[in-house]
Amino acid sequence: MNCSELIVIGHRNPDTDAICSAIGYAEFKRRTGFANAEAARCGDINDRIAFVLQTFGVAAPRLIADVSPKVSDVMTPDPAVVTLEATLFEALSLMDQRGIRVLPVVGEGGVCKGLA
Repeated sequence: MNCSELIVIGHRNPDTDAICSAIGYAEFKRRTGFANAEAARCGDINDRIAFVLQTFGVAAPRLIADVSPKVSDVMTPDPAVVTLEATLFEALSLMDQRGIRVLPVVGEGGVCKGLA
C-alpha cells in the first residue's frame, strides 16, 4: 500500500452492511476526486453477502488480512535525524523547526541508535 491508495474497509467480521457500505463509500470517494479509492474487507464473506453481491453483479472486495498500521504507512520519505555528535541545542532546534516531538538519533551508516 502506498500514499496514493485509499482503502475503504468495514469491520473485522463483515456483514452485508459493512461490505455494501465499503463498496458504496469507495465509489463515492472515486466520484469526488480519489481515483484510487478501493473497497476491501477484513474477513470472509458469508452466503448472504455473496447472494447480494451476485444479485447486483458486484465482485467481492479484495481481502486484506492484516490492517495493523505499518511504519511505512506513516513514515515520511525524508525524515529529520541527528547524529550522535549533534548537540542537544541542535536537536531541539530541529524539532522546533519541523514541529516534531521525536527525533531519531543515527550513528554510522544511518543506523538508528535512539530517539531524542
